[in-house]
Formats: sequence, C-alpha cells, structure tokens
Amino acid sequence: LPVFREYERAMATVLNASLQPLVSRYIDKLETGLKSHGIRSPLLIMQSNGGVCGPQIAARLPVHLALSGPAAGAIGASAVGQLAGHPDAVCIDMGGTSADVCLIREGQPSITNEGEIGEFPLQVPMTDIHTIGAGGGSIATATALGSLTVGPQSAGAHPGPACYGQGGTEPTVTDANLLLGRIPPHLLGGEVPLHADLAHRAIADRIATPLGMDVYEAAAGIVQIVNNNMVGALRVVLVEKGYDPRNFALVAFGGAGPLHGGQLAELLGTPLVLIPPHPGILSALGLLSTDLHHDAVRTFVQRGPDYDIAGMEALYQIMQADTSAHLTAEGIPAAQQTFTRLADLRYAKQGFEITVEFPAPTVTEAAVHQLIDAFHQRHEQLYTYAAPDTPVEIINLRLRALGRMDQLTLPRIGTVPAGTAPAASQTRPVYFSGMGFVETPVFRRQDLLAGHTLDGPAIVDQLDSTTVIYPDHQAHVDAYGNLLMRMNRRN
Repeated sequence: LPVFREYERAMATVLNASLQPLVSRYIDKLETGLKSHGIRSPLLIMQSNGGVCGPQIAARLPVHLALSGPAAGAIGASAVGQLAGHPDAVCIDMGGTSADVCLIREGQPSITNEGEIGEFPLQVPMTDIHTIGAGGGSIATATALGSLTVGPQSAGAHPGPACYGQGGTEPTVTDANLLLGRIPPHLLGGEVPLHADLAHRAIADRIATPLGMDVYEAAAGIVQIVNNNMVGALRVVLVEKGYDPRNFALVAFGGAGPLHGGQLAELLGTPLVLIPPHPGILSALGLLSTDLHHDAVRTFVQRGPDYDIAGMEALYQIMQADTSAHLTAEGIPAAQQTFTRLADLRYAKQGFEITVEFPAPTVTEAAVHQLIDAFHQRHEQLYTYAAPDTPVEIINLRLRALGRMDQLTLPRIGTVPAGTAPAASQTRPVYFSGMGFVETPVFRRQDLLAGHTLDGPAIVDQLDSTTVIYPDHQAHVDAYGNLLMRMNRRN
C-alpha cells in the first residue's frame, strides 16, 4: 500500500503477509484440482474491488480478496439493474446471518478506500459494503426492560432456527416468517422440511409470553424490527452519502432479501423493488459479469494553488504502464484496456480525504481546476458545506485499470400480453399486520413470463428464495424474468 500514514500502510503489509501462505496453497490446490478434472478454462479470482484477477496476482496480494464475496453480489445487482433499466440502485443481500448493502451509481457499485476488517483498517480499494447482523438466523430476544431486539446474534446453520428441528430453541427471523405463512413448509424444493410447531413454541415461550403479546403479532414484530435494522444500514450508504432514496431502485436478493424487500422499500422511500430471477445465487452471476481489475495508488502531496502538473502526469503514466503490463500478461489486448484516473483531495489541515474522479485523460491546469470544483461539490453533498476559499491539497493519485472481458448475456424469457395475470399454483394463509391471516395466492417463479402482473397480497415461491408481494403492491415481470415491484398501484 504505497501511500502515507504508517499504521495503515503497515497493517496492509502485515495482513497481506499473513495471508500469503494460506491463500497461495489454496489457489495451488484449486488449480491442480481443476486440471485433474480436465477443466481448461482460465481461473480468475474475485477481488474486493469488484473485479477479477489471475491466480498469481491473487496469491501475491491476498489482502485484496477480503470482501470478494459481498462484492460479487453487488456486481450481480448492478448487472440486473442495468438490464432492467435501473442503473441507479441500492442493493441488499440478506442471507442466513447478515445483510450486506451497497450503493450503485450509473451501473457501478460504490468503491471506498476506508475499509475495515474487524478492528483493523484496510485502506485498499474495495466495494463499499455495509454489513449488519440481520439474517434469517438472527435471534429475537425479549429484554428485561420489556423491549424486543433482533440480532446481531445468529443461530447459524447448526442448530439453526427452531423450525429446522435440529435442536435450536431460540426464535429467529426465519421462525417468524414461517409462522406468518410467508415461507413454505419446506425449503429447497422439499429437501429441508420446516416445523411450524417448533417455531410457534420458540416465539411463544421466548417472546410472546414474556411481553404479553399475541404470538402472531410477536412474530410480525420480529420481522418489523429486523426490517428497521436493515433500513438503518440502507440509509448509511444512501441518505448519509447525500442521495435521495426516491431516485433509486432497491435490488433485494439473497435467500431472504425478497421476503423483506417490499417493506424495506416502504420504510426507505424507494419507489421500486427489483427481485432478480435467481436471487439466492446472484453473487455467482456477479462473478460472470465483471472485468479484470487492477488498482494503483501513489502519495503525491501538493497544496494549491500551485500544483505540479507535469509531476502528476508523469506519475499517472508510470502507474498506467505498470497496470497495463499486468493486464497484458493476463491476456488482455491493449484495445480492451481502459484506465480511469482519480485523486484523493482534502482541505488544508483536514485529517481525511475524498476520492474524486479526474475529469480529463491528461493533467492540465484546466483539468485540475475542474477536479477541485468537483471536490467542493462532493464535499458539500457529503457534509452539507464547502469552503472554496480554503486551499485544497491533493494527497494521493489513483488509477483504476480495467481489462474488458466477454460478459454473460442473460436470456430473455417467454412473453404474454402486458397485464396478464398468471395462474396461482395454490393458496396459503399469510399474516399481515392490521389484517390478520389472508388467504393468499402462491405462484411458482418458473411459471412467470414477461408481461405477467401480480397484485398483492401474493407469494412467489422458488427453489432459492420466496418473494412477498404485500397488500397494495404490484409486481410486473420484465423481459429478463426480473420481478419489478412497485408501492401503491397508482404508481
């Protein structure tokens, strides 16, 4: 990490050195195993910045793999969002133990240089993922003060939620959704049976009875609290960064994301929820929807108004030559290589920087003035004020190098006339606060075609997830099989 600040630089070096033996051995075994099975396709490894790299670079710089899993999910969300015509989105990946949220602007997930791994700072470029302990296995607790909390403790996979029947006794979000009828009595097409009686007992004994509540209202309360927890995380990456939720779609994925997406959008104020065709495996789609990606950074401290124009241009060219050599070595021709220049800026005597994209392909005085203006605008967006009369320091120069690769093309699905209602496969009673149990039509995701319209309340079951379409919501199926759910049918 060739930048100033000794602690952060040393931390990146130590973490990378400690991971090198483990990751290099793993990658070596992976390559050997692929070859032994006759797989000749090139091996690429996902990085925290949302791009992939070859195995040699991954083994040498494993610190850049730290958040690669959530990054793949954000890339997948950006891919389906662009296909659906919504390049500006905020995504939430809700699984069994946690919920990962990320902002997507103009089809690109937000990148940060201020990440953390546990208690350690890790200031390498990574997808700006905000994670909280909110998943299907999050445990609900009635406190001694008579309040209800959900998470961050999780029942995990073993023993898991009480309804799994593996010895778990703590009530979880999954138990609440089962008791409310929102998920089917089995998962994975019948392979994992769920036990509603065990869920009922856990919520009644641990939540409803201590709080003097009806057991179904207690279950609804669990869902409401975990939803508010997740909305808090969504606001961190959206509202606290100066963006209006009304201008963004919400991409809900992961095994549990589509269960909660409708209510999250209502609480957050986003007008649209996008549910991908296979929400439980969207991260895998992200792995197939990205490019080779290398980042370079150098500290080059200057204070205006007299900036070293020639020195900055020379340093950018050095970084471009280095990253281009990496891409060429990985088989990317020069015509498929693109480079984006960025810089970290701050007001004089500030202790933090803001990364701003350089507005021109070469460094000129005019381009630097545009860069400074963009910094003032971004500072005001983030912190509600700017100080244009204060000297601005350029601290670090950054370069983002992409090697464009063939992208996965999602197929279009069959079509029916717009507004057509599909046939429900069955009905089941589903509990909604203020309405009680409502006999609700259940649809199979594989039966839905482009042009189908579903009016809430409705349930959409599939192998890897379940979508809840709440009362007064309406969902449309687009050409790629995405469910586009809007609040209030008038909209």
